[in-house]
Amino acid sequence: MSEHEEQTPLESKGKPQKDRRIKLGFLVVLAIVVLAVVMIQRKDPALKGWTNDLEAALQQAKTNNTNVIVFFTRKPMTLEDKDMVNKCMNARDALNAFAKLKYPRVHLTLRQNKQEAQRFGVTLPSTVLLLNSYGDILNKHTGFITALKFCNNILGVQAKDPTPVP
Repeated sequence: MSEHEEQTPLESKGKPQKDRRIKLGFLVVLAIVVLAVVMIQRKDPALKGWTNDLEAALQQAKTNNTNVIVFFTRKPMTLEDKDMVNKCMNARDALNAFAKLKYPRVHLTLRQNKQEAQRFGVTLPSTVLLLNSYGDILNKHTGFITALKFCNNILGVQAKDPTPVP
C-alpha cells in the first residue's frame, strides 16, 4: 500500500460506526415493513352492503315482505370468519342471490352484540341466520359453509357448482 492509501486510526474507527448505523437503519426499516404486513393481514375483509342495525333491517324486511340475513363474527375476525367473508359472502353466487332476493344483510360481532347473540342462541363465530321479518329463525348455520351450500341450503336459491367434479 502506498502512503496515501493507508487509513489513519480515525478513519478506521469511523467505518465500523458507519456500517453499524447502516445495519441498524436496515433493521428499523425491516421491522416497519414486517409491522405493516402484520397490520394489513389483521384487517378484516369488507362486507359490502351489510349493516350492523338489526332492528332497522327487520323493519325493512317487514316493509318489503322479505327475510333478513344475519352474520355473527368475532372482532377482529377469526380465520374462519375471514374465509366465510372471502369465499362465501363475497362469492359471485352469494352476491347474485343477495341481489335477486333483496334481503337486508346484518353483520354483528359477538362481543358488541351480546344481547342479540343470546336472543338467537349464538355462541360461536361464523354463524349465519336467516330470519323472517319478525326475527324468528328460519335457518341457522355455524362454521364455514361454501357459497354453493349457503345459496342452496340457507337462502333456498339454486346455484350451480362453479367447479364440476370430474
